[in-house]
Amino acid sequence: MTPTHITNFFSMANTKIKLVEEVRKHFGKETSPKFNSFDFWWIDENKVSEILAFFLNPHENHEQGDIYLKHFIKKFNFTHFTCKEGDNIYVQCEFSTNEKRRIDIVIFNHSQNWAIGIENKINTLTVDQPKQLEHYNTYLSERAKDYCLIYLAPKDKEIWEESMSSVIRKELQLANNFKHLTYEDDLVDCVSEFAMMTESIRVRSFLKDFEKTLRRRYMGEKDMEAKGAIIEMMKESDKNLETSCLIYNSWLDMQQQLKDEFKSQLLGLKNELDLDVVDYNDNKVWLRPRGWTKHYFGYSFEAGHVFYGITQSTLETNEEKFTEAINYLNDELNGGYQYAGWWPIYKYLSTNIVSNTDFWIAIRNGAAKEEMRNFIKVMMNKYQTDDFEVCVK
Repeated sequence: MTPTHITNFFSMANTKIKLVEEVRKHFGKETSPKFNSFDFWWIDENKVSEILAFFLNPHENHEQGDIYLKHFIKKFNFTHFTCKEGDNIYVQCEFSTNEKRRIDIVIFNHSQNWAIGIENKINTLTVDQPKQLEHYNTYLSERAKDYCLIYLAPKDKEIWEESMSSVIRKELQLANNFKHLTYEDDLVDCVSEFAMMTESIRVRSFLKDFEKTLRRRYMGEKDMEAKGAIIEMMKESDKNLETSCLIYNSWLDMQQQLKDEFKSQLLGLKNELDLDVVDYNDNKVWLRPRGWTKHYFGYSFEAGHVFYGITQSTLETNEEKFTEAINYLNDELNGGYQYAGWWPIYKYLSTNIVSNTDFWIAIRNGAAKEEMRNFIKVMMNKYQTDDFEVCVK
């Protein structure tokens, strides 16, 4: 393979992308392919649950009846559940149990005496609660003759043993009472199939927007038309396949180089902001300001994502202690800060970084370092110590 062939490959790719853009420009007024209604609002865990519950409820005003629920049952092999026209079906979000815990989504078919409970986690870092899944399982088993508890989460999120042990999960899976579904492998395709079977143009458009939002969030896909054109070009010849493989391997090597550069940038904040370096390796840097004793500023690469915030040396699960600081940060720095166990304050810097160029560009142009620098300065200006009582300097 010669440098000329690689140059030609990139030239062809550029031509393909320009062609997609020309078609988009020509038909844009009719199709608006880049428009997505979800870009105007932030979807959190509760909102995603509301959307799923809406479509799984045959009585909702999507006017498509039970086609989504029946497809959901068939797709995920709930063959032991029957669903007939006229069945008494009840769907609710945040369903309160006898222990005052809340199941994200419940579906009861009172006519056929079965139930489905869905525990929905949209973030890898969201912490499961002790005995949470075990309690949901017990509760559903007492409310219906047959049931299944679904754990829906990003692909890299593991179920906490303290919420439900792997031994119990295995027994329940064999009995068809528990399923572990992921957004990447299961739900995205399911939403796409919902759209294809929808007769209403308005509802179908909403579902397609929802699908694009999930693909962008969990798979790093932003321009599906251009991606399709490039895939076809890659398959045109053996040389193109060889070049594609070389580019992919080079892309992974380049990511490691940029990760090293990001680490160096963050270590440079030691002198810029008068911080102590507590710990660092290939995947993290922890920095501590003077006067702080138990918490550190840092970032971490985990499960294909990168996030930053405040971590701690000893696990403290008092979420209320950090509520004021999180609210303050969200007001000062455009939102996105959350709470999660070992990271009582965190924000995703970027997700799906293997396939998402935004993060690597932000390292190259210094924007990623600047975001962390601003975060640290805002916190240090607000809090002199890490007991997180407000101490304005």
